[in-house]
Amino acid sequence: LLAEVQRPGDYYLNRSSGLLVAIPPSAAWRPVASALPAPRQAWQISSPLAGTTLLLDPDLPRGGRALTLRTNPPQPGIQWSSPSLQIQGHTASLTPGRHEIIARDPATGHTRSTWVQVQRF
Repeated sequence: LLAEVQRPGDYYLNRSSGLLVAIPPSAAWRPVASALPAPRQAWQISSPLAGTTLLLDPDLPRGGRALTLRTNPPQPGIQWSSPSLQIQGHTASLTPGRHEIIARDPATGHTRSTWVQVQRF
């Protein structure tokens, strides 16, 4: 005998066994997180910030010309480009002037951009 009458929706059909399975009242019915694709987090360029002024200093290694590019949160596979700077991987080689730097996520096609002003020390 059933202790209580189950309402429609309080059970599911187990297709492998062909049995109707009751869902306990305390069970929270939600999809298993591992079965869903992980949502991609919104990302931004964290370095350099827009409007940053950078000084080339001959006393620094490589004259201070190497700028590491970063996103937050870190995004694997980000492609960096600039119409006026050379970029290798995640490092830009700085020259004097105003420069736009663009980050593109090839998985989604989303882009972000920032700009820097570079001056001699």
